[in-house]
Amino acid sequence: MVSLGRLYELAYARWQRPEYGRVAARSSRRNLQALLYGAASVPEGAMVPEESRLLRASGFAMLRAPGAAAAMRFGMHGGGHGHPDKLNLVTWGGGRMWGLDPGSINYGVPLHKEWYRSTIAHNTVTVDGALQAEKDGQAGEWKTGGGATTFTASAASAYPGVTLTRTVTVRGNRIEDRFECASGAEHTYDWAFHAPGRLTTSLALKPGPERIAATAGYQHVEGVASGRAAGGWWARWEAEGERFTLRVKAAEQTEVFTGAAPGKNPADRVPVLIVRRRGRNATFDVLHEFT
Repeated sequence: MVSLGRLYELAYARWQRPEYGRVAARSSRRNLQALLYGAASVPEGAMVPEESRLLRASGFAMLRAPGAAAAMRFGMHGGGHGHPDKLNLVTWGGGRMWGLDPGSINYGVPLHKEWYRSTIAHNTVTVDGALQAEKDGQAGEWKTGGGATTFTASAASAYPGVTLTRTVTVRGNRIEDRFECASGAEHTYDWAFHAPGRLTTSLALKPGPERIAATAGYQHVEGVASGRAAGGWWARWEAEGERFTLRVKAAEQTEVFTGAAPGKNPADRVPVLIVRRRGRNATFDVLHEFT
């Protein structure tokens, strides 16, 4: 971000938005853009906004607290550039990004369609191992105050006959994450989370199967281990002296998979956790803790 400070010299001079000036202030300001367009002085302070925002029209919510932040995508599909990732959650805490969105790569590369445009590549729920439909989601409750922000969003058209609802609360250095899946028929629900670092869990997982499934992105999850959870349990990522823990509330018939899959760079292998439940309904209650 410091190296990009020069790009914000003209932006701050034109629009006088403090956040633009704060980015410019992180550079030496000894550059051509500052000479030609720069203001005499620029504001100091945090580059990242500290308040939560709901961008209802564009379908994004940004929930912020002093020690954690979460971004949820819920709204318009995005046309030909859109991904099947309704209710996808990207998270930050402890000074670094944890919950990752895979982004995109060259559209002509087969991996773009096979992985980057798959639902399982995102931090959301996949139903019956299939891609979400290219449909819009809806915003629900938005509440701020008392040092916390709560947001609920739903996707009732992502899968036929299934309603997906996610409620996220960010406070302090924690994110409370409740994902509810409801249907009149039985389905297999896979809750996925991708984060960098070394992944460990309190469960006794064993190697295998070789592949969780052969299509819809699952074929790109490598080094699979699996097992079952009878009670509450945790999964933890550690990277560069920081750590992040997911605490998962107990639920019947929970199957757990771990593995690794492509990241923003296709050559990277990012650890992924998949929590599977089957039934008419499934609720994933997860606490994200940053230390």
